[in-house]
Amino acid sequence: MRKISRFSVLSFIFWSSLILINFFYFQPFVDNTYFHSDVLFFKNDSWKYSIIVFILILIVFVVYGFKTNMIKIRIWNFALLALFSFFLSSLLKNFTDNFLLYINKKISHKSILIVYKVIENKENEVFELYDYKNFITYKEELDKINNQRINNNLKSVYDYKNNDTLQVSFNYGFLKVKYLE
Repeated sequence: MRKISRFSVLSFIFWSSLILINFFYFQPFVDNTYFHSDVLFFKNDSWKYSIIVFILILIVFVVYGFKTNMIKIRIWNFALLALFSFFLSSLLKNFTDNFLLYINKKISHKSILIVYKVIENKENEVFELYDYKNFITYKEELDKINNQRINNNLKSVYDYKNNDTLQVSFNYGFLKVKYLE
């Protein structure tokens, strides 16, 4: 029977840990803290952070290759390393995005108060918040705002009537992504 190398075991533990941390810690944190639309906007714009991860992975591989004298830099080897680094950074994009959103909340820059107008139509079962630019229509997002208000001993969002106004406090992190406190 073939013996499993130490490197294989450590690699398996490392990658499994990254997947589990992302799935059980970072993803629920992001889902509970941010609005879905803000996360989508950030993930569409986060390609620049993936490039940084790509460059860091490439540097690690090149330094490791020089240190162990395993590679002699040839264009073909460098192209394969770059391709592998790109593939690896693409696989890590979700983890990187969630980690950055986690750090975004930990390093808060400023608070902002947004005034929303309540739009309610009981016949059509519509309840939305409108800030004269964007609508908040998803039940999950309305519930997040409602939980924040209840935790601060304020009136529930669902107690407001049509055309009432309410104020919601958001914080912006260092990546300029807003979140509820």
